[in-house]
Amino acid sequence: MKNFVAFTFGYTAVGKSTIAKKIAGIPNTKIFHSAVIRKQLNLTPQTPEEADNFFDYRNNLREKVDRLVYSKLTENAESALRRGKNVVLDAGYFFSWQRQMVYGITQKFGAELFIIKVKCDDELEIKKRLYERKMGFNSSPLNETPSWNTYLATKQITEPLEKDNFGDLELNILEYDTIKKKLSFLKRYSFSERTGQIERYIL
Repeated sequence: MKNFVAFTFGYTAVGKSTIAKKIAGIPNTKIFHSAVIRKQLNLTPQTPEEADNFFDYRNNLREKVDRLVYSKLTENAESALRRGKNVVLDAGYFFSWQRQMVYGITQKFGAELFIIKVKCDDELEIKKRLYERKMGFNSSPLNETPSWNTYLATKQITEPLEKDNFGDLELNILEYDTIKKKLSFLKRYSFSERTGQIERYIL
């Protein structure tokens, strides 16, 4: 099978990290989390209040940090692909420029690409997840965005996948509903063994 690159796409607290970790269970796969990289670069807000301000994309505080973090994600992915690994990238990928970085390295290494759009339409469930993050804010880097404002901001600023230039990539776009536990294909390039494997690990 070809190596693959998979990245998550979706609003804050919809369940991206949970799905990313499931896919990362596939043998020979490396996972990279934007939250962990932010912590490694010492760029993580120290309190829920700081996080509320920092992760509200509407205030334009974080573009410089995002450039550093998403560049590091891409660098890590390229290194893993060079070593013959599959790659899972756990981040929001809210903007087209962030996603184009992934398309570039995927094409460079001839890997198969999976975009996993994660959704949760139950906003009461979102609020519950955000509260749990706030209570466990210091227990994990993955709890770095515990704010309802962050969720609302990501709904407002996320650029649709239709804006992207996919070129001639071998591309599969899947959508997973974390409430209904339902997986569907928005765009299907192949019915390969790899595609079936991704489906099984998500479900």
